[in-house]
Amino acid sequence: NKPEVGMMGTKIIYPEHYEENLIEFVDYCRNEVKTIIELRDNSKKDPDFEKSIELLHRFDNISEKLCLVADSAETSRNIHSDFQFRKQAEIVLSQLNQVLAELNSNYDLYKSLAWIVESKHFDKFNEEQKYTAVSLKEEFERGGVHLPPEKRDAFVELTVKIAELQMEFDRNWSKIHSDEPCETFTYKKRSFHEPFLSKFCPHKTDKDKLHINPKEVYKVIINYCSDEELRRLTHLEYEKICKDNEAVVESLMEKRYHLAHFNEFDSFSDFTIHDLMMKNSSRVKEFLYDVSDQIKNHEKTKEEIEKCLLCKKKYNHNGDSDSLYVWDRIYLNNLMIEDISADKYFSIGNCMK
Repeated sequence: NKPEVGMMGTKIIYPEHYEENLIEFVDYCRNEVKTIIELRDNSKKDPDFEKSIELLHRFDNISEKLCLVADSAETSRNIHSDFQFRKQAEIVLSQLNQVLAELNSNYDLYKSLAWIVESKHFDKFNEEQKYTAVSLKEEFERGGVHLPPEKRDAFVELTVKIAELQMEFDRNWSKIHSDEPCETFTYKKRSFHEPFLSKFCPHKTDKDKLHINPKEVYKVIINYCSDEELRRLTHLEYEKICKDNEAVVESLMEKRYHLAHFNEFDSFSDFTIHDLMMKNSSRVKEFLYDVSDQIKNHEKTKEEIEKCLLCKKKYNHNGDSDSLYVWDRIYLNNLMIEDISADKYFSIGNCMK
């Protein structure tokens, strides 16, 4: 009998398998970490080439298994259709953050990796092996493991708290889109076709207000409702729907600011990209503004805007037809698609084939 294979090649077939998968990973990590440190302690001052390669492979195996556990859980948490799968995946991700914090703050493990990079045999590594070793070392240092003990503990505490806040932010948002009862947003009733709205908004609370389940209604209104005022109000209310996250974001920004200054950077964005191609947030902004200006001034962009405005004037009977707003984009795109004849692009003969 062939063993059952679950999500993304893991053994996850039922929700309870997430925790089993994590326990198996933790046990594997402990054994590998112990072996890596012992190999370094039992070796001479400078490792030979074969031992360096063996150590690097063990580091790489831990990284690979970590990605498999994290990616399968993160994927399920975001897109799985079964709420129990999403719930279990979120629990495992929270526990995995603690495991990662322990790994990233393990100074002996970091020294074993630095031992490889600094060995006289490192030049014999191929480009892929060098890249793997250096990337892993930089990832450790990004977690503050190379700092003095007193600073290291404070750094790890900050990174764990940031990871927890990020999880809380995602958790609050996912509640709105889950199968559980969720909060709803409210808007004042304006001019719209009552039959259209009542089809999607059955939970009436009083004469002037309707409570809407955002998961079921937001996209329908933004995509297909001809009432611009209703689209506008729906969009604005949907933007501020997750009130629980306001305090989370404030706390997250504060912790990220402290983490950046802890590492002598002006901002968290500068800290996170200082070793990447763009190097700092100023260069990122410059690049984005440059791309934005090029797109804005391109003839094709002007042509598309003109088409959207013409479409809006054609179908919009109770709103502003001279300006385009974010709540217009999807609705107008759908209308323009409906106006396009497929005959321009496909012959009926080819379609039949």
